[in-house]
This record gives sequence, C-alpha cells and structure tokens, in this order.
Amino acid sequence: MPRARQVARADRGGLFATRHWRGPSGPGHSAGCSLPATGGGPVGRATRRVVRYPPLAGAQWAGSLGGLFATRHGLSGLGAAGWAQALLAWILQSGGGCVGRRVEAFGVLVTALFISEPASAVSDSAFDDAPFKVTADVLEYERERDVYVARGNVRLLQEGKTLAADWVSFSRRGGRGVASGNVVFFDGTDTVYANFVEFNLTTMQGVLLLAHFDASSNRFRMEGEEIVKTGDRTYTFTQGRFTTCRCPDDDADPWQIRAESAELEVEGYVVARNTTINILGVPILWMPWMFYPIKTERDSGFLLPEFGYRKRTGFQVGLPFFWAAAPNINVTLTPRWLSKRGVKGEVESEYLVGEHSSGTVFAAFIHDDDIDSNSFENPYDRERWVAKGQQDFYLPHGWGLKSEFQLVSDNAYPSDFRDLPETRYDRFLTSNVFATKHFNESGDFGFVASVLHADDLQNPDDQDRDDYLLQRLPDAEFTMLPRRAPWLEQLVPSFDVEYSYFGQYENPNKSFAPFTQLSNGTILLPPSLTLSADGLFYDVGIDALPNEQEQGAGDDPHADDFQNTGGSEGNGRFDEGEPLADRGHRVKLNPRLALPGRLGNYFEVYPEVGWRQTFYDSRAKGSESWGMLTGRVDLRTRLRRSLGKGVVHIMEPRLGYAVVTAPNFRDEPVFTPKTALPQTRIRQLNLDNVTRDGADRLDDFNGLTWGIGNRFYRKASADQGPQLLADFVILSQYDFSNGGRFGNVIVDGMARLGGSTDLRFNVGFDPDDKVLEEALAEGVWRGERLALRAGYRYLKHIPQFFENFLEANDRYDDFSSGFNQINQIDGTVGYRLSASWLARYRGAYSFERSFSLAHRVGIEYVSKCDCWAMGLEARQNRQTGFEFNVVYRIVGLGNDPTTSKQPGLAQFSFLDDI
Repeated sequence: MPRARQVARADRGGLFATRHWRGPSGPGHSAGCSLPATGGGPVGRATRRVVRYPPLAGAQWAGSLGGLFATRHGLSGLGAAGWAQALLAWILQSGGGCVGRRVEAFGVLVTALFISEPASAVSDSAFDDAPFKVTADVLEYERERDVYVARGNVRLLQEGKTLAADWVSFSRRGGRGVASGNVVFFDGTDTVYANFVEFNLTTMQGVLLLAHFDASSNRFRMEGEEIVKTGDRTYTFTQGRFTTCRCPDDDADPWQIRAESAELEVEGYVVARNTTINILGVPILWMPWMFYPIKTERDSGFLLPEFGYRKRTGFQVGLPFFWAAAPNINVTLTPRWLSKRGVKGEVESEYLVGEHSSGTVFAAFIHDDDIDSNSFENPYDRERWVAKGQQDFYLPHGWGLKSEFQLVSDNAYPSDFRDLPETRYDRFLTSNVFATKHFNESGDFGFVASVLHADDLQNPDDQDRDDYLLQRLPDAEFTMLPRRAPWLEQLVPSFDVEYSYFGQYENPNKSFAPFTQLSNGTILLPPSLTLSADGLFYDVGIDALPNEQEQGAGDDPHADDFQNTGGSEGNGRFDEGEPLADRGHRVKLNPRLALPGRLGNYFEVYPEVGWRQTFYDSRAKGSESWGMLTGRVDLRTRLRRSLGKGVVHIMEPRLGYAVVTAPNFRDEPVFTPKTALPQTRIRQLNLDNVTRDGADRLDDFNGLTWGIGNRFYRKASADQGPQLLADFVILSQYDFSNGGRFGNVIVDGMARLGGSTDLRFNVGFDPDDKVLEEALAEGVWRGERLALRAGYRYLKHIPQFFENFLEANDRYDDFSSGFNQINQIDGTVGYRLSASWLARYRGAYSFERSFSLAHRVGIEYVSKCDCWAMGLEARQNRQTGFEFNVVYRIVGLGNDPTTSKQPGLAQFSFLDDI
C-alpha cells in the first residue's frame, strides 16, 4: 500500500495538510472507518485526497498551553508556534487513513480521556481492548503511525464516560491525545469543561487548562487555571475557585473559596493552601491551610467559624471541627476564645446503636480568667465545666433504657454561659436514668426503675445545699393500667406499687448541727436552733441557710427571710425551700377498682374506689405507716349538633365528685412535702390529681366539680379526616371540707382558626374573693409574609423561694426584686421583607415593677442562589445582659442542614419558633 506524504499548506490558513488514502466506498459516500482491535488501518483500494486540519485547533492549542507542556517534555525553546508544530509532528508521524462525513468507528478502548501528569509513551500491549465509540463530522486515520484526528462535533464514548470537543487527536502508539474547542468531559454525575485537554490513553490522566468542574452529586462547582487529574476521582487545582452557588449566568457568585493550590477528591476532601473565603467578591477570611469535606455523606473536616458577643463573656470566636469517628458516631470539637473568660473547650457527640437506639453527649471546660476564686463575689473555683446528654436504648426482650443528665460545676454557670439555654431559669437541674419494660402488647402492665438526681441552683456555690438535698436513689414502680377483669368484665381494676429510697450525699448534721462541741468539751449553742422540733427539717428559711452561715454583714443580709414582714426562718413549720433532715425507705401501694357503666341511654358513669397505703423506714422516725381511702365518680353525656358548612359542635356536660380521707398526720416522715401553692386549675381539670397526689402529707378533700366541655370539628372530606377546630371547657368546684368553699371558675382551651391562626387560653377566677387568680392568653398568626405571636401571663400568687443571688455580683443588673405576682406580656413580629430578607423582633415586659424583661431583634438574608444565608441577632435580658450573635450557613460547608437532594435553607430561619 503506498505510503502517504505530508504536505505543508500554510498558505491555505492551516498549520498542516495531509494526503490520505480514501476508502473504497467511492465519492459521495461516508467512509466507514473501523478502529481495529490491534493495529492496522483501512484495507483495500483507495484514491488520494488532501484534507486540511482546522486552523482553530493549532492556534488555540498553542495559545492555551504556551510553554507549559513544552517545558515538561524538553521543548521549551521552540516558542508557541514552533512548539505546536513539533507536538503535532510528534503525533502525526506518518500518513494514510480514511476520511468521511459523520463517521462512526469502533475498536480499542480509549481508557482515559484526560487527567494527571502525562506519562511516557508505552507499547500497544499496555492498552486495554475494551471497545469505545467515536463520532465526528470528519474522522481521519494515519494507519502506519496509528494516529486518529476527529473534528466537528466530536464524541468519544466509553463505559459511562464521554468526551465532547470541536477537535480531538490521539495516538495509540504514542499513548497520548489532545482535545480543544469547547471540551466537555462527562464521568457519571461529574462534568468538566475546558478550553484544552492533554490526556494519556493508558493511565486515564491528563491536564486541563482554563477548566471548571461541576460535581452535581454534591452541589460543588470548581474552577482552575490548570486542573490535573491524578486518579480516578482525584484532582489538583492551580488558582482554584470553589462554590456551591447556582446563580444565573449574569450574576456573581455570593461566596467562593479561592485557593492558590488545592487537592480534591470527589465525594472526599479538599485540601487548600493560601485560601480566602470571599463573600460577594470581598475576602472576609484568610487561612493558610484549609481542609473540608465535599461529600454528600458525612465526613471529617473543619466547620465554619462562629462569632458572637455576650456581656458576661465578651467577644467570642469558635472554630468547630467535625470528626466522623465511626459510621455511627459524630463528634464535634470546638475550641472557643472568650475575650473576658479565656479559652473554652467544647465536645459534642451523637451516636446510633443498632436500628433504633441513639444518644447525645455534650461537655465543656474552661479555666475562667474572670473569676476571683472563692471570693465573696465568686464563691467557686476557676475550673468550670458542664456535662449534659440524652440516651435512648432499645434492649432485648422489650426492655428500654433512657437517660437525661445535666451537671454543672457551680450554680452560676447556666447564666454565665449559654450551654444550658432551656434550663438556666430553673431552680433545679434534674438528671435521671431509668429502665422500662412493658409486659404485654397493649402496654397495660409496665415497670420503671430509675435513679433521680437534682442539682440545686438556689444559692451560690459555697452556700449550696446539693450535699444534703434529698435524692431518689433509686426509685422503682410497677403499674397496671385500668383494664377489664378476666373474672368479671364489669369491673376495671388498676394498681400501682412504688419503692423509693431517699438519701443525701452528705449528712446535713455536719452543716446544721444544733450545737458545736469544742475540743475542750465546751458546747457552743448557735444563735438559733435550726433543727425542727420533730427532727424532720431544718427551720432555716427558704434560702436553706441559717443567718449565721450567710455571707455578708449582719443577720439575714439578703432579706430572704423577710424579718420585717414575717419570715420563714425559725417559724416552727416547714416552708418550701427548707432542707429536709430525714432519710430512708418508702413503699406506696395504691389499688383501685372501677365499675364503669351507663345510666339509661344518655349518661356515662365511672365510679372508682381506692386505697392508698404508705410504709416508711426512716432514720428519724423508724418504721411508720398510714393509709387512707379515696373515691371518685365521673358522670357525663354528649350532645351533638351541626352548625352548617361541615362544622359539628359536640357539647359534653360533666359532673365529678372526689373524696380523700386524710389521716391525722403526727410523727410520720416527710420525704415529699406538699407544695406551698397547689395547682388548683390542674386539680380541677382532672380529679386524678386529687386522689393520686404523691405528697406524704395531704389535706382532706370532699369536693364536687361541674362544667361543660365543647369541641368543634370540621367533618371529614375525601382528601382528609375530621379536623379539630376548637376545644375548651368551663368548670368550677365546691369543697365541702373545712367549712366549704367554692373553687375557681376555670376556662381552659385552644382554637385553630382558618389554618393560619392558633389560640391557647386559660383563666381562673375566684368567685368568693371576686379576684382573678390566673390567666394565660397566647395567639399565633402566620401569613404569607408576616407572622405574629402575642402572649399575656398573670398569676396572683407565686412561690416565695430564694432567687436573689449575692447583691455584690452584677448578676441582675437594673433588676428590682420583691415580686408579689406575675403580670407580663410578650410578643414576636416576623416579617419577610423580600424573597431574600427576613426580620424579627421579640420582647417581654413586666407590669409588676414596670420594667422590660427581654428584647431580641434579628435580621436574616437568604441568597437567591440558594447557597448561603446569614443572620445578625441581638438580645438583652435581665439575667445575661446584652448579647450579639452572627449566625450563618453556607451550603456544602460546615454544619449546613441541607443536602444536594434537599436544596434550600428552609431549616435556617428566625421565623421557625413563631
């Protein structure tokens, strides 16, 4: 077969022109050129025809690569045009081939179309033999040197990969290829766009110039002046730019990460150097080194920094690191710098066990620079810490193990730091661990065993009473819920049995001894005898400290015992807040028997009688027991009427009676005192709260409750079931015991109006004294752009417990004590200014003493490109002072709540809790 000749045709505008053998199909026909599996070219007669390479290919090739590729291969002295000619001459070492219009060819596998540093030429035996498909407007083949050149809508297809370009040339013998002009490479869900690509056929590696990479599986878009593919899904970037924003073509990216160099693994990590984070084109943060995951699945990496300011802690910056410790364990480590306090370390972990069990743990520690250890102002150490968590385990044989714990180093910690935002106003931090078991499918029989711990927050730390606060260690209860008796279905028995051990971590006699004996035998009597006459509690006032042990000058320096108005210290009776002196065991039995039925066809009746027996083994009182009879009857009927438009009103008149014959308590132990202010509304709404009161000492009760319940429903339709529109009850009570007295008139209920408005309300009015005892009203309205919430709370009587921490500590700035009642209003307004901007304000005001309780204002921006959001929030309240926070989310980075399958920032909004 004649050998082809190369002819220079610079005068025609092309860099090279080549004579080729034309296939036997003849003029006017597309030549079908099959790429052979091993060597060789088209066989048969052919005519000669000159074919020109497109001018764009060589010119763009030379201009794009410049001296880069030439330097790597010893061609640095040639210049752009000379380098391009030398490279083409290297690829096109001989003539021969076929040419045609829209040619398809099948043959050997082109194993990789670009990606990593070029390798040296290898022999044909190194190539795979898997087939690939090439389509192009024009395909040329140089048989003797095994070179292919395709131009015009070129497509190379092979095993899920596609290379598209205006011009492609590759040599099987040289093992290299090049592509230019609108180059696009598809590999699964990843797409790379480039101006020019140089690739190796064997190693699936190559170099891309002026390229950008779209990893649609994880929302990332990546660009670089040079991208080198170093592995199957690994790349290196020079002058790289990374973002997850999907903005219109004419809009700039809201955020970008720019890096001088970076290594990337798809569904893996990015390691970037000399990095800046740019917001709206402005660099806001520089980092010499950055490491973060770009996975749709969880993986380790740094999260975005956190910024804020609080009056108590100063400016603060945190840098969280997320560690995927195991497939079922997440750990977040956060070093945090507080300008007033020092460096604080935090660790948070969440984990899964099996299919259903899970848990969370959080701990923090700080050596507090702002603490004068054990001073009058700060009566605790500088080493301060918190630990909290929740666990929920599903064990074999139907057992469950649950726990919830909250522990702090000192009582000021919840107000100084925001690690316990839900409980920082509580009197106690409670922790418990309990195991549960249901013994039948319906759950009628159940067992609960628990260990309960309470951490008292009532006083500063050196006046704390944790060591002698009564704890339940342990508590166990078996319950049989009301169920039909198998021997007589008309009877419905139920039963409870509970065992508890009440103990202190330290004997309170060490703190509240009625006398002190010196080493010489002298007995010193304290200024006041603190132990009560029956030895069950310490009569030291509601602050749990006798005057002589309080800090400060003079007796009762904080006026917690109200000496001028009749205080609680030394009054001879137990007052809520005073510590108990006893410890021991308690067993409670409470069998009940009911006989539900009907009176005619109109009334339902539920009579129940019970006996409550309590046994004690007390250190102060020894073995004691008492029992009492309880009984109750509930009578009700239902009336129904239609109000039109599918609305039904069900009216339920009800009548209830309960009796409790309490014994004459004298020397019985007290492990669970009754509350100073009983919840009368709760007791009237459900008489179970009267007959099954858990206190050790009860008052007689002989009362009648009557009222009317009302429920409004919308009838079920074809696409949804019945809807509850409103539910409220009006009732009152009369207690025949102790001379007789009317209870409060109670109105309690809720309403849903039109799907956008929710109401909740309750009112308690005392008809004897003609005064309002309590009131609560809360309403929420949600519109398309506006959300409103308003609430009012009134409580005439509030418990008198010690809340006034040391006056020398600025814990309550501008705060007036001496509250006699709760009378306050609060509200929230959230407004969507536009599709991207939201604003919110929340405030609370106390009419009692006339001062503001709290203010909170925030503004939030959500990117229209759906890739980032940012909020500024300021707070002011009487306990923690002023606080300012910067809240932001960036899709694909940090603790972003969204994924590529759930785009958007719906979970990020100040309006969420309205």
